[in-house]
Amino acid sequence: APRYIHNFGITYYIKNFSMSLQARMTSDVFSDATNTSSPSIDGVTGIVKGYSVFDLAATYTFLEKYNLKGGINNLTDAHYATRRAGGYPGPGVLPGEGRTMYISIGARF
Repeated sequence: APRYIHNFGITYYIKNFSMSLQARMTSDVFSDATNTSSPSIDGVTGIVKGYSVFDLAATYTFLEKYNLKGGINNLTDAHYATRRAGGYPGPGVLPGEGRTMYISIGARF
């Protein structure tokens, strides 16, 4: 298990607008029970490096019932691995998600 897994967030509100920044930080972790430090040739064992990922989201509410939301996950487009796999789809490290963006419009009735 990683030594630490931290999740932090901060949200700013002003009238009809809010913006949130979230951070996820995970330390290095061994991928096998024998705590092998160096990656094996087949990619199944070895340390999975720690990582930090930041997400940004915003919401704007208008006409009391409607909202517009948008955000960017993995804001800095960090390249990281989440774990190692011995079988499908591996073997090797499984990459984390790259930068993604979204936008939506909503209504409450």
